[in-house]
Amino acid sequence: MKRITNELDAVVVGTEGATEQILAAAEFIDETASTLARYLTGDDETHAQEIQERVLGIFEACNFQDLTG
Repeated sequence: MKRITNELDAVVVGTEGATEQILAAAEFIDETASTLARYLTGDDETHAQEIQERVLGIFEACNFQDLTG
């Protein structure tokens, strides 16, 4: 039982690290798209907004980290 607990703990730690990397990258993408959107018009602005919507999907999908903890 101790071994299983240790292995599960390792999975949680690994998942936390991966989630932090994903969220950091998503935050950078979101901030960059937001900055770009201010300078764009038309279809280009729409594309920047679509990027932000996809990033929101990434944030929502990363809620799995709360479940694994």
